[in-house]
Amino acid sequence: MDLAMIHMWSIWHHRNLVVFEGVRKDPQSAAHMALRYLEEYQAAQSDGRDKEAIAIAGNTRPTKGTKTAVL
Repeated sequence: MDLAMIHMWSIWHHRNLVVFEGVRKDPQSAAHMALRYLEEYQAAQSDGRDKEAIAIAGNTRPTKGTKTAVL
């Protein structure tokens, strides 16, 4: 996921908070939110791949919700 796209989304989200809810936040909170969102996204993506790789390498059953490749 592109960091620039996440920053644009975060700015748009903070703009909507001001326009529709009257909530004003520090501009740095938009940047912090974008970075945190990207970190969470990357962690979630790597979690699934790590579990799948361990299941395939260890010849064990994957945990529920983990997809495995048919070899």
